[in-house]
Amino acid sequence: MLYLTAAPFAAALLLLTPLGRPQSARYALTALCGALFIGYAGYVSAAQAGPVIETVPWVPSLGLSLSSYGDGLALLFALLVTGVGAVVAFYSAQYFDDEAESQRFSVLFAAFMGAMLTLVTAGNLITLFIGWEMTSFLSFLLIGFEGGKTGRKAEEARTGALRALIVTGAGGLALVGGVVLLGTAAGSYELADILSNPALREHGWYMAIALLLIAAAFTKSAQFPFHFWLPGAMSAPSPASAYLHAATMVKAGVYLLLRFQPVLGDTALWTGLVTGIGLITFVVGAAIATRQRDLKAMLAYTTVSALGSLVALIGLPDSLGIKAALVGILAHGAYKAALFLMTGAIEHATGTRNLDELGGLRRAMPGAFVVVGISALSMAGLPPLLGFMAKDSLLEALFPEPLRSIVPLAVGFAASVLLVVSGLTILQDAFLRPRPAAAQAAAGKKVGASAKTAGQPSAEHDVGHEEAEHYHVNPLLTLGPGVLAAASVILPLTLTAFLDPLISAYYGKTTHLHLFPEHPEPLIVSLLALLAGALLVRSRPVWSAWFDIPRMPTGARVFNDLTRTVDRAGSAALGLQSGHIRYYLILIWLSVAALIVVLVINLEVLDVLRGVRVTFDRPGTDALKLGLLALSAAATGYSIWTRRHIFAALALGMSGYALGGVFLLEPAPDVALVQILVETLGTVLIMVMIARMDAINGRLRVDAMRDLWATSMIGKVRDVAIAMIIGGAVALVAVSTVASRPDRDAVNEPIAVWHLLHTYPDIKITDSVAAIVTDFRGTDTLFEILVFSAAGLGVLTLLTQPGINVEPEPERRESKLETPLTMLALRLVLPFALLVAASHLLYGGGGPGDGFTAGVIAGLAVSLSYVVRGFNRTRLAFPWLKPRRFIIAGLVLSQVNAVIWALAEGLPFMRVRDFGDAPAGLHFTSTLLFEAAILLTVFGAVTLIMDTIAHPVAEEDEG
Repeated sequence: MLYLTAAPFAAALLLLTPLGRPQSARYALTALCGALFIGYAGYVSAAQAGPVIETVPWVPSLGLSLSSYGDGLALLFALLVTGVGAVVAFYSAQYFDDEAESQRFSVLFAAFMGAMLTLVTAGNLITLFIGWEMTSFLSFLLIGFEGGKTGRKAEEARTGALRALIVTGAGGLALVGGVVLLGTAAGSYELADILSNPALREHGWYMAIALLLIAAAFTKSAQFPFHFWLPGAMSAPSPASAYLHAATMVKAGVYLLLRFQPVLGDTALWTGLVTGIGLITFVVGAAIATRQRDLKAMLAYTTVSALGSLVALIGLPDSLGIKAALVGILAHGAYKAALFLMTGAIEHATGTRNLDELGGLRRAMPGAFVVVGISALSMAGLPPLLGFMAKDSLLEALFPEPLRSIVPLAVGFAASVLLVVSGLTILQDAFLRPRPAAAQAAAGKKVGASAKTAGQPSAEHDVGHEEAEHYHVNPLLTLGPGVLAAASVILPLTLTAFLDPLISAYYGKTTHLHLFPEHPEPLIVSLLALLAGALLVRSRPVWSAWFDIPRMPTGARVFNDLTRTVDRAGSAALGLQSGHIRYYLILIWLSVAALIVVLVINLEVLDVLRGVRVTFDRPGTDALKLGLLALSAAATGYSIWTRRHIFAALALGMSGYALGGVFLLEPAPDVALVQILVETLGTVLIMVMIARMDAINGRLRVDAMRDLWATSMIGKVRDVAIAMIIGGAVALVAVSTVASRPDRDAVNEPIAVWHLLHTYPDIKITDSVAAIVTDFRGTDTLFEILVFSAAGLGVLTLLTQPGINVEPEPERRESKLETPLTMLALRLVLPFALLVAASHLLYGGGGPGDGFTAGVIAGLAVSLSYVVRGFNRTRLAFPWLKPRRFIIAGLVLSQVNAVIWALAEGLPFMRVRDFGDAPAGLHFTSTLLFEAAILLTVFGAVTLIMDTIAHPVAEEDEG
């Protein structure tokens, strides 16, 4: 099951490459969704005997593992996610006209599917939370899909996406608190342990746990008063709306409540809050939906209403509503996803989704009429469709028994009536009635104009005659929703084969579903709701006028007021800042120095320092160290005093090289090598930047020096005092840390000794530094290369200027350093540097050097070409140099090495795999693959930074 969950993420990575551009890639994604559906379906029979649990150790010493939990609930959601996902993937292959947009949507869609599967199949709370947060972030990108453009639609996309992210992100904060408390209270973060611990209801933290988890679920599943973000998210493309807001994301909160209902439900707090808010959302969403004229908005509010009904059912005591909730989840996913997809098809064909401008589509779009008709009637609850079964199950669960209130049934009946109104309104206004005269006349003008432009005879459009309306509809846009509509018809007839095993697996006991309720009363109420809804649709002109009364403040308005207040408070706080960076740095470093002093006093560091004795065990070496330190200090001072950029850069490089010499004498060859390479790289980059700045204004440093030293004597004394305080505090901590290190003995073994003893037995290399970087603290390195990549992209973002010519110009000689001598040096240095980088990579496990140094050395070789040849000629010389591709390749390889291969053999996260010896004294392990990933990432980031800095300055257009 873990492999099935990881498959969409792998697909997203492949779709990022050129392989994801053609339309066939979208069909491949459809096939993948279908294969995943079949794969999860294969677990249903096994889950009936008990949850299918798969576990891969991650960090066994901390009790962390990657695990999946496959019971009926998880499999129901997984089948819904993959089944509807297959339909949406097929639909999106036809929906987008732009190939780049189609590829981008497919990448986000596949990643979101993986996030949702991670959430619903998670076997522990940490994985569940990770999946939860991934769905929030990826839904933000999908809702704001059109946000990169201009215009009103793009602005709505940005606003809706940000609102959804803030509201669901707040729920994520509640969830992390609930997860921590729940895991601590249960004594385990594994779902299998938590769900077998019914004593959690009596725990002292029960109220806090329940409130936090309920808050997270309410924000995600758009429950009152957080329901306002969902209609605003309708700016997403129709395939995204169908997937996120019918089948997946908005049901994540419902899943969370269902998952923990067995151990947290059936209490007064749970029943009152969950059922109460659910019923309010049920009726409020249904009422607001009836006054919408935008088809997507109407579907959005009916989604809010449906989610409220599911939440209300989950909160009922004695698990009375669980079975109805599970049926409702499946029914809603089928009919609502079909309606959202058909809304996109209708908008594609007619150019509008406003019901006031639609009509007569029954003959103009007969296929759409059939699909929408079945789905809308399923939403209305017409027998024998799946929506009817869901509504009858709901009314049966809400039906009063002795000593139970009739209020839930009354609310359920009212909301059901209003949902009937919405479903029948869609059919009547879009398909059955003639198109309004004004809308048809306007459409006739547009059709005539477009036909004239295309050189085709325009059709005559007689106002009021729907038979004259014809739309070209891609039949493939109807095929996918048609499958979902067929499911609404077929599934009620196959209850025993499909739904019963899933629900029984979740319940832990055998259940039997029926198309019609066992008692006639719920059926009578359901039919009355259908009749009342039909009557209300017929009398719409009368009661629709009631909506002209003044409206109460909406959730969106309250949210906007709150965010504006926060913005104003932030602006007021920003007004207190001077804008001078040096003052901010002074405050930051003084605070750090004060904190250090407090720690020194409390930890009695001064007592440690009194015992420090300066000795010269190796007089010659120690004297050389002191000389190098003095040289570093003098070079640093000179870099402050000099008025020339070039001298300051060289002085800083000399200071760094002197420190590298100190590390080399220590001896710490790995650290010395990194220090020297980084100083070299930094000096080269600074030199290139100096050349670029001097081309703009050669007096930049002179002006800066004049401003720096023009301060008063008091200001100079102040700055010197601050520098001495900060430097002294840092030196104090450094010396005390070194003096406090434990002695190396068998009783009190330092961490350094542990690393030395375990490097070769565990990692199969002899260099302890390389072992620390790639295994013992390999997770740190994973994040570090990600940060390094982000830094390269940040430089690109900051320094890229609009209007720069990015095409190489071979006839332009832009570097004065390109001479026969420098070109000879370049031709000699470049292959030699690449050979050194390769040796660092291959032999780094047995001596100084690793993937990082190899990447820096290779990057320096290319940087030399930028210095000698210039930007354009370097681009021509190295057409394969695509820095961002190297970064992506490195990050992908690092994740493959850390996760996928480990999972393939059931090993912990980043577990080292030994491949054995090779010729030339080589020994291959998965550590080498990690080092190769580091090399690719560092090389890509270095060359990207150099490429951006060396880019020619844009020339202003004449005139």
